[in-house]
Amino acid sequence: MKNTVKDNRLATNIIAVVVIIAAVALSFTLFYNVNEKRISAQNETYISDITEQRATLIRDLFSENTRYIDSAAMIFRTEFEKNGLNPAALNVKDDSNLDEEQVKIVGKVLKAYEGQFAFSYLRFIDLQGRDYTTEEEIIQANVSSREYFADAISGNSGITYIMDSKVTSERQVGFYSPVKMNGEVIGFVIGFYGEEFMNDILSMKMFGYDCEVLLCDKEGNVLYNTFGNENYSNFVKRLKDEKIATESELTDVEEAFSLKKNNAFRYLEGDEQSAGCIVYLDDESELFLVMDFPVEAYTSMIRNSNINGIELLVALVFIFLALLVFYTLRFISQRKRIVAEAKNSNDIHTAMSSLFENFIIVDADTGRYDYIEGMPEVGEIPNVGDYETFVSSLLDRFRDEGERKAAEKLLSLDRIIDELNRGQDVLSYKLHAPIGKEEWFTYNFIAVTREMGKIKEFIIARQDITELQQKEEEIKETIEAARNEAERSSQAKSDFLSNMSHDIRTPMNAIIGYTNIAKSHMDESDTVGDSLDKISSSSKYLLSLINDILDMSKIESGKIQLSPGDCDLSEIFSRIADITRSQAEKKSLNISYDVDSMKHSLVVADELRFEQIMINIISNAIKYTPEGRDIFIGAKEEPAEDGKSRYTFSVKDTGVGISEDFLPHIFESFSREKNSRIDKIQGTGLGMAITARLVELMGGKISVESKLGEGSEFTVVIPLETRAEEAGQADGRSQHEAYEDYDIEGDRILLVEDNDVNAEIAMMVLEQFGITTERASDGKEGVDTISAKGEGYYKAVLMDIQMPVMNGYEATRAIRALEGEYFRNIPIIAMSANAYEEDVQNSIEAGMDIHVSKPFDTEELVKTLKKYIYGRSS
Repeated sequence: MKNTVKDNRLATNIIAVVVIIAAVALSFTLFYNVNEKRISAQNETYISDITEQRATLIRDLFSENTRYIDSAAMIFRTEFEKNGLNPAALNVKDDSNLDEEQVKIVGKVLKAYEGQFAFSYLRFIDLQGRDYTTEEEIIQANVSSREYFADAISGNSGITYIMDSKVTSERQVGFYSPVKMNGEVIGFVIGFYGEEFMNDILSMKMFGYDCEVLLCDKEGNVLYNTFGNENYSNFVKRLKDEKIATESELTDVEEAFSLKKNNAFRYLEGDEQSAGCIVYLDDESELFLVMDFPVEAYTSMIRNSNINGIELLVALVFIFLALLVFYTLRFISQRKRIVAEAKNSNDIHTAMSSLFENFIIVDADTGRYDYIEGMPEVGEIPNVGDYETFVSSLLDRFRDEGERKAAEKLLSLDRIIDELNRGQDVLSYKLHAPIGKEEWFTYNFIAVTREMGKIKEFIIARQDITELQQKEEEIKETIEAARNEAERSSQAKSDFLSNMSHDIRTPMNAIIGYTNIAKSHMDESDTVGDSLDKISSSSKYLLSLINDILDMSKIESGKIQLSPGDCDLSEIFSRIADITRSQAEKKSLNISYDVDSMKHSLVVADELRFEQIMINIISNAIKYTPEGRDIFIGAKEEPAEDGKSRYTFSVKDTGVGISEDFLPHIFESFSREKNSRIDKIQGTGLGMAITARLVELMGGKISVESKLGEGSEFTVVIPLETRAEEAGQADGRSQHEAYEDYDIEGDRILLVEDNDVNAEIAMMVLEQFGITTERASDGKEGVDTISAKGEGYYKAVLMDIQMPVMNGYEATRAIRALEGEYFRNIPIIAMSANAYEEDVQNSIEAGMDIHVSKPFDTEELVKTLKKYIYGRSS
């Protein structure tokens, strides 16, 4: 008899283990499938966004280079006419009759202008298909068979892709434009980008892994592949032949190529799932950009997400506990026999009761329930009754109508019986309703008795999971917040690179282009002068862009520090008026200042940053105000607490105004209004963002009111500590202005600079003012030179910072340590490209008098020299 009991228990244990394993496998499979679908959907969206961003960059590049090649064609026509090119002599059919002088003329023009455009190669092709180079010769490879040849000599401009260059054997993107003389096409100019450039443009990393990026034509032929051109020749054919995409996904890919539309798709790489995206570039190039989601990153994201399978672990715990309940209920229903076989059944029952609030057994045939453990807590219902009554009482506790209807379907007796009859032994549902102190709980439905495979009895065990659910929600919120932050960071970087690529290339293209034009027209003073003016203008714009980027970087990293000191607001506004006067006069603007109503002109503030704030706002007003209109700058003072005054500065213009949609974004980084009225006005979109951050750092507020077409008014309110007014200068001018009267012609300056170009520029500039300049090539040579020359020989020292042997800080300390009052007091002016606040502070701490940033303003440098040579001793 005992052996029979043991055998029954062994069989029961084996069945329980099988049930647990099946439940674990089912739960993991469901979790994995749901999780994989979610990650796949996210990755499709992400790869689509990234591909569209890269496609936009390529579109802009192609459009820009189309304009460049058209400009090149116009220049070639002018140069050919100037150099006496004879089109008829150039385009003879027989190469033996070709005039060598004509070939040299073409080569000379090519050589003069090849470096002015950012192409890897620049060529001229005549009507016979001959390819001319900068070496004043003809390449033997004839291109008359190329598709683009017929289009170009027909008078059309366009873009082409060459799979096998007859010159370099590499793949190239070409931009061509016809050259006309006397209204007739005599050939065309074509610029190429080689494989190295294509790789730089197309290469892309995602989560640290390389993406495979393809450039394809409208038939799906692979024109360029960042993973190597030898992999496969047609993208669509690869999907078909290797069967790595489903029929549905393959159809979508084929439609994307045939209908010229964008499409995200999924595919298999080996046994691993991944995603890709196709984006149509434009009708001019008729090319498609194809980008994949790196399989390694895709697999890693799914694997890492599965680690968050705490839900699965919780489900396994519930299933395990439910099985224990099953054993407990069997013990209770057969308690006489169980008590006879095991003395400790009461202890097991007590332990299980501590885990579950209620045990309910349900008869599947009659629909009757019986509370066998714990009192009912879901309403005024008896311990025994109809299952439908029990469910109805439970549903009355649900607050949310949607959750109530969902729970009603889950708890339907017919549904539960049907699920258990399909072979499932355990059903577990998570519900949300207040029962006592509970908010979240699970109901586990466990099969107890079957006959001929049909369920006869099942039990219900309830478990409180409110605390666990709260922790789970917190984890989800944390993960979601981290993911959103990562996506915002990635988008910000992409936007920043896209903006900077465009904004930096624009002035750099002008600088390079006009430099080459000036070099090739050295004997034409008007052309050279005009080119130098445009180089200067573009250089200043590029410098302002770099300064804005550095300022914004320092502000956002928290490294920027204010340097408050005594300053005169009246004097600052006088300087601002001088600085902005020329800008206003060029547009015939009426600009007026009303700043005399301030009671206290002397205040404590960071003079440089305050001046930057006002100049940014006033310059913006001048930039966006049409010719002949008015700009008003006002300042007023009101008393405030803590011995400070509240200063209100306003800049009101009658310009183009700001739209209501853009107004909330005016102080955001890289924000510029898209409007045909202002699209041609240069700007980085950083100026007002920097201005707003600086105002906040000074404890103030900035606001703007505007009406489209009528103008804008910017208002800055800053609390400032005031100073008592001092007696003015006898001549009514500040000391800074008085220094300008000193004549420093004949003074001798020591320039300590290791860079030959920088030294040559500084010496030439100073010599224009009659200043004698001697140079030392590093810090040690500078110390030795001033020591050897002795006291009084030099009036001042211009000191670079980063130098070999001994840097500028070390050299300054060494000079200050020399014996004699002269060496302790001689003006030492830092002149360095290190322009951060900490660099300026380091210069002062090393013993320098002031810091001047490179590139320096000539007039400001001379004023500084006058001030520190003669101002301190006056």
